[in-house]
Amino acid sequence: PRIEVRGEPAPDGDVQFLGVAADGVSSLALSVTAVGISPETVRVSPPRLGELAEQSPLGFLLVLDSAGRGRLEYRPPAYVEERELARSLPVHRYEGASPVWCAAIPLEFEYEDVEGKPGRSRAEILIVRPPVMLVHGFLGNVTTWSRFAEHLQGRKFDAVLGEYFTRGAKSDSIPAQSKLLGDYIAGQVRDYARAGIVLGRVDVVAHSMGGLIWRY
Repeated sequence: PRIEVRGEPAPDGDVQFLGVAADGVSSLALSVTAVGISPETVRVSPPRLGELAEQSPLGFLLVLDSAGRGRLEYRPPAYVEERELARSLPVHRYEGASPVWCAAIPLEFEYEDVEGKPGRSRAEILIVRPPVMLVHGFLGNVTTWSRFAEHLQGRKFDAVLGEYFTRGAKSDSIPAQSKLLGDYIAGQVRDYARAGIVLGRVDVVAHSMGGLIWRY
């Protein structure tokens, strides 16, 4: 007897989404299959961080069909405290990237097998903070926010430094630099997806011209 928990496939098809960023918009969809278990006996406990969406008008968090198949939707908390971030994930592949820290949250299942014997099963989901994009002002460069980036990294944030205006875009206009920032953000989404993490929104700290770039 066992409970199988699977995430949706990431875009590259090599990994499943088994984690989610606490970014205010993202949730994690999981499929559940009960093997050698009476489906009507399966219960899942509310997680200690975040919440599971109700799957029925009666308030059940998990409903399995006669074949033992169902789904869960996990919604992360609005914010993850530093003390919860105990595990480092290999998310980024570029030099100088921040480590990405996550909280591992267990999902606890109880059930009875087809012979009526009670059992327990456990799965694990990961929660991360969204990355923080640091956008400097006019005549700044990638070193402008370096000390602040080190401070954020010391608090287990994923701080992302970029360079604007001086390089990396075909024009020094605000729209062109905004497009560059958009490309950087898209790269973050891809990196997190490769690590099996759903990311829908980032945080931004911007100064002066950086604020214009971000607002555009």
